[in-house]
Amino acid sequence: MQDYSNTNKTICVFRPTRVKTLEMISALIREHKKKCVNPPSLTFGTANESSAPEGSSVIYMCDNGYDSVVDITSTCNADGNWTAPSSHCLRGVLRSK
Repeated sequence: MQDYSNTNKTICVFRPTRVKTLEMISALIREHKKKCVNPPSLTFGTANESSAPEGSSVIYMCDNGYDSVVDITSTCNADGNWTAPSSHCLRGVLRSK
């Protein structure tokens, strides 16, 4: 251990708590997550977002006169690419509520 008793230096020691350390690690992970842009196009539909962070999904809305029997999503993968939309917009589909 170095002796600083004969110097005019101010020494600050930072010892974060476990909770603070976890918060800092979480912030770094969020900061370094990849972001996907321009989700895949969907015939007769539009995504609700133009970009999303890794692990997030966009939801597609079908154009007027078109619908889908399930929610249509696409997910941003860890490699920065989107999954294919999960379904299609079709004319005249009656969606059960």
